[in-house]
Amino acid sequence: MLVTFAVLLIIPIILTVVVTVVNDNTASAVEVELISVPLPEKTVYLESFSRAGRFVGNGNGMQYLGAMLITSELTYEELESYYSQYDCQVYVQNTAEIDERHGSLHFTTDPVPEASYRVEKWGDAVSWFFYDYDLRGH
Repeated sequence: MLVTFAVLLIIPIILTVVVTVVNDNTASAVEVELISVPLPEKTVYLESFSRAGRFVGNGNGMQYLGAMLITSELTYEELESYYSQYDCQVYVQNTAEIDERHGSLHFTTDPVPEASYRVEKWGDAVSWFFYDYDLRGH
């Protein structure tokens, strides 16, 4: 009976750790995919990060974000056109903080140089189980 109780106690703990690790690795893969996109001309990579959690919208479920900070001589429109072919979104980035829709996310580069942009890429869960059962997605 004691063994059964111990097993029933340990299984949720193990599942929580496994789900967290898998979701963090999924977000890291999104970041790797993002930074593997060739930089357009006259553009310099500054830094990047990835996060798994719930950042935008209502409801439950995980989201996987890869974000990169770049500085460029190109215009916003030129960057947006370039990165759209890679399913990325481009935003003007004036501070280290990322806008409120992403919660408390920020870059470590501070102050952010002039003509800086944030490039974002979003990923998908490896399966419904990992999408639904990470507490960070609720």
